[in-house]
Amino acid sequence: MKATIGTVPLLLSDSSGDWSFDNNRLALNGGVTVSDRNENPRFYPLRSDDMRLTLADNVIRANGRLVHPDSRTPVTDVTIEHRLSSGDGEAVLDVPGIRFNNGFQPEQLTRLTEGVIALVTGSVNGRGRIAWSGSGKVDSSGAFNVVDTDFAAPFGPVTGLNTTVNFTDLLAIETAPNQVATVASINPGIIVENGTIRYQLLRDQLVKVERGEWPFMGGKLILQETILNFARPTAKRLTFEVVGLDAKTFVTTLGFAEISATGVFDGVLPMVFDESGGRIVGGRLDSREGGGTLSYNGVVNRANIGMFGGLAFDALRSLRFRSMVIRLDGYLDGEFATRLTIDQVALGDATKTQRFLKSINRIPFKFNVTIKGPFRALIATAKSFRDPRTVISDALPVPLDEVPGIVTEVRRQEESQTQTQTPVNEQVDVAPPPDQDAK
Repeated sequence: MKATIGTVPLLLSDSSGDWSFDNNRLALNGGVTVSDRNENPRFYPLRSDDMRLTLADNVIRANGRLVHPDSRTPVTDVTIEHRLSSGDGEAVLDVPGIRFNNGFQPEQLTRLTEGVIALVTGSVNGRGRIAWSGSGKVDSSGAFNVVDTDFAAPFGPVTGLNTTVNFTDLLAIETAPNQVATVASINPGIIVENGTIRYQLLRDQLVKVERGEWPFMGGKLILQETILNFARPTAKRLTFEVVGLDAKTFVTTLGFAEISATGVFDGVLPMVFDESGGRIVGGRLDSREGGGTLSYNGVVNRANIGMFGGLAFDALRSLRFRSMVIRLDGYLDGEFATRLTIDQVALGDATKTQRFLKSINRIPFKFNVTIKGPFRALIATAKSFRDPRTVISDALPVPLDEVPGIVTEVRRQEESQTQTQTPVNEQVDVAPPPDQDAK
């Protein structure tokens, strides 16, 4: 048997139970399956084994708890009231708290999250209301809280998402502008933490990101306005504005012990996320007025770079610049290219080579440096040298700090002898200054 109540967008089927009729009052108690009547169902069928329905004084009232039929996870408590005389009524959906974990995921409730989020851990609670009239008009609204939720998204893993979603049209999954979410961290390649995102949900599974902002490397990272289409597989284009990035903080965070730098940078990072992964397309950072310093203290194999390459690296031991432009292109999880254009260079004091270069310091040096390598792997490797616990933890079924009875400590042993290094999957090209720049 299948049944509907007025224009309620719900279909009742597979009902069973007991019924009684007494004093002009019909009562039904038992089980029923509830489905979405929409031609493109927004949720999968739910089951209630405690549905109570009464018909008295021309009013139908029904209430019960709906659960996921396979896992028996409670989803919502539903209360329906429909007046036969006018055709008016409403349904109230109370969600006390859906807990998502390894045993229960959002795609078991709705197709709308498929390909959008995965590996969800967290909870959702709130209340929704659907009202209808005899003329056929249907209104819906609701407010739902997403609490301390982690998940994987096309643009990287997300942790600690908290937001209240205020729906102006619950059935169409549409909200008012200026919804606010706080996020503990997002990791599209470089982790950003403690962010705030303002957004709006639009019809047809569109999400308008109005603005996102994170503290980032001593400055700010701002996500510019964009619209993301989750209705079908499409490239997600995000443009990040970098304001006041501190070079010293950036180098220290990445764990590159051989490099030190100072200076403040601004710029833009256009990013594209699709089925191939995430990549930066035409990213650029420019140093602010006043420039900064850059020094490289790593081991260099001079046999492979020649005399002029050796001079360039000696200059990089202590270098002051008035202008630096950093251009970034490539996949975050694959081959990545960084091009540095360093202009108006002055040299510091250190080696004999640098003292020689200082004697001809009136020559306007210009450095063009290209660094190629697997971006995310290089960062992870650099960090693992400073703290190998991250590598160990990834190989364990639970985080290392949660393993009972184990306390870890990182100690560094300094060695007096010079250690040689063999770069892996990394190429550094130093181009000599163009002829027109040397006079």
